[in-house]
Amino acid sequence: MQRPSIWVSLVVLLLGILFLREPRFERSEEVFLRWLLRYSQPSGKPIPLTVIETGRHGAVPPLEAALFLQAILEFKPSTIAMEHILQWPERSRDQEQIFLEQAMQVPKLLLAAELNSSPDPDAPVAEITGFTWVSGRRGDLPEFSGIDRQPSEELRIISKPGFINLPEEVADDIHVPMLFQYRGEVIPSFALQTVMLWLGVTPSEARVDIGSSISFPNGTKIPIGSDGTLLINPRLAKRARHMTMNELLLAAQQHESKAANAANLDDIRDQIVLA
Repeated sequence: MQRPSIWVSLVVLLLGILFLREPRFERSEEVFLRWLLRYSQPSGKPIPLTVIETGRHGAVPPLEAALFLQAILEFKPSTIAMEHILQWPERSRDQEQIFLEQAMQVPKLLLAAELNSSPDPDAPVAEITGFTWVSGRRGDLPEFSGIDRQPSEELRIISKPGFINLPEEVADDIHVPMLFQYRGEVIPSFALQTVMLWLGVTPSEARVDIGSSISFPNGTKIPIGSDGTLLINPRLAKRARHMTMNELLLAAQQHESKAANAANLDDIRDQIVLA
């Protein structure tokens, strides 16, 4: 059997290095990837995620947020992540307490917050737990030095923070930020923190190799680029279960009354629920 020429191997190696080092070739690779995504159909099993569409793009009132938790807790999920930043005015204090009572029943709760690059110099510096094991060059990671918006202190005590920033220089429809820099620490984004919370992994247990992967103790690896983003197929979102708020409320009511036509949502216990 004829052995392949060393020149072929050398050409392949050099082309690989060129793709890694030359931005124009990286962009060509992404153009090809986008073409593949446009003309391919995702297949496979459903993913362990239930998305509750609240129908809101702004702030969610505390009573509505409490109603969501009351309904979803009927199915005993272990992990709930809320993408809206739950920051309410002082006049809503009583209503926030109603939400707090529901939130305390969630085993693993992640609430959204937002970082900024120019914090108030008089504001106290917030401590955020970063990854212990980090290797690779950090220069391309988005940098922040303060927290812009976050829930109240009472809510922060019973939850984990998830930072929803989508910096224009790294995020688009096929790139999702996994890592940020915060005052010299490498910290997880909302998406990554949600997965870690679901898996029961702490930042001290994960290993981050910037430009290569994020590794978890169970052997799971998430590939990431030098800017800390994950390359995704956005069409795979269709493989998650999607429900409206009204559908959830009806399902919870039927489940509580043990109606014969109640929706079977028992698998939510092992899934991530995203509001």
